[in-house]
Amino acid sequence: TSQKIISVKPDTLYFDFSKRTVKKVPVELVSNLSFEKQYGVSSAIDISPNYVTVSGPLQELDKITSWQPDTLALNGVQRPLRTRVSMKHSNFKNVSIFPANVEVRIPVDEFTEKTIEVPIKIINNKEFLNVKLYPKKVRITFLVSLASYQQVNEDFIEAVVDLEEWKDLGHSKLQVRLIRFPDYCKLIKMTPENIDFIIEK
Repeated sequence: TSQKIISVKPDTLYFDFSKRTVKKVPVELVSNLSFEKQYGVSSAIDISPNYVTVSGPLQELDKITSWQPDTLALNGVQRPLRTRVSMKHSNFKNVSIFPANVEVRIPVDEFTEKTIEVPIKIINNKEFLNVKLYPKKVRITFLVSLASYQQVNEDFIEAVVDLEEWKDLGHSKLQVRLIRFPDYCKLIKMTPENIDFIIEK
């Protein structure tokens, strides 16, 4: 009784009586990486676990489709990375997340230049016309990691021309497009970008 209370913190307690639920959402990595010259990510980045569990009121969890860790920022990278990254704190009311961090493994390798010739395929030849292409192949120059240099060949790349460019748009040359290209190769140039063709009746 001889003591005087000055303050109480917190002076209010809040109770959440909403129904809580749980769901899993994918981890969406945010990175800001700069590499030494001729180095880069050589294959898929691995996040473990790649899903996290969020729990909280159903109306809040309905708004959550993924969860991001803190931004992974590194400079001058030239070797494979393996690190733990903390998950961002929740901005939602009464929403918790587990686990609090994830392990990120980023394969890094030195890249070198490679050139291969790829046959050009024709798409949208709906009338089965006899089409001659000049040239029949396109030269693709790209950067590829040393580990994948021997593996990546013309089977990994698909180049096409669209015959509708001639039939519907009246183009005298057809533009070459790549519809399949390895994710972790970096295109430098494609020669030629437009080709001549002859329709034989």
